[in-house]
Amino acid sequence: MKKIKLDERSSLSGCVLISFPNVRKQDFQKNVVFVFHHSDEGAMGFLINLPLQRQDWPETFKNSALTMSDTVLWGGGSDVDRGFLLHSKDYSTEETLHVGESYGVSPAKKIKNFGDLDSLEGFPRYTLTLIGYISWRAGQIEEELMNHDWIAVPASPNLLFETSPAKKWETALSMLNLHQEVALTYCPGSIG
Repeated sequence: MKKIKLDERSSLSGCVLISFPNVRKQDFQKNVVFVFHHSDEGAMGFLINLPLQRQDWPETFKNSALTMSDTVLWGGGSDVDRGFLLHSKDYSTEETLHVGESYGVSPAKKIKNFGDLDSLEGFPRYTLTLIGYISWRAGQIEEELMNHDWIAVPASPNLLFETSPAKKWETALSMLNLHQEVALTYCPGSIG
């Protein structure tokens, strides 16, 4: 798998961040993040491997269209009163944020076709339902990459949508051809 080389013109939008087993921040150990926005002003992404139990859903979502989803993921601690869909690009609303050529992020409350889930007419082929997101201040994600907290790889539909949340970290790590034991001691010299 190709690692991402970061320079002043690069964007991590559409990439996946994989935390190394030795990441210092307890909250990010064994996590996988899809970055949906990255600029010189900061970054935003979704944790894509932390399912929420129904009893842990915010009260505003317990009787919403999100209940049609089999799995709702904890996207992160920012804006936890909002639901989002990370989806394939075959769906779009006026509020969809297009991420690269393959993905979109839409506010869940704006999705009009939950009633069509059985026929899948007008609904994206692939979706993840998320509550909240994570954000980084300007330069923070670059610092964390330089500290070897994360490694960035291009996102794949298989990892995002077809791999169960419980297996995403191991699957993402295997994309690097590094086993967990090797990754414990792996310290890349530079990003690239």
